[in-house]
Amino acid sequence: MAGADVFDEASRYAILQSGSRAAHSVPLTSSRGAVMGMVSSHHERPLTAFSTAQLAALQQTGTDAGRWLSWHRNTVVLDALERLHTTAIRRLH
Repeated sequence: MAGADVFDEASRYAILQSGSRAAHSVPLTSSRGAVMGMVSSHHERPLTAFSTAQLAALQQTGTDAGRWLSWHRNTVVLDALERLHTTAIRRLH
């Protein structure tokens, strides 16, 4: 983790200062497989192994959260932007 390219220096410093020396990350994926984000757990030392059930639960959590994020972005956010656009047009006329 100390050498991971995904962390900038400030983030790396904060993570290492908290005592984290290992991380496990799970992608948050949409129903089409697009990565919507990532969630990570940080640990004082590397974990030796996850059970099959633990890995399945982590993957399911990533799928569920990713699908929710995709739904939110494609419905709630777009609906809010459409409403904002409609309101702005009405005020201009």
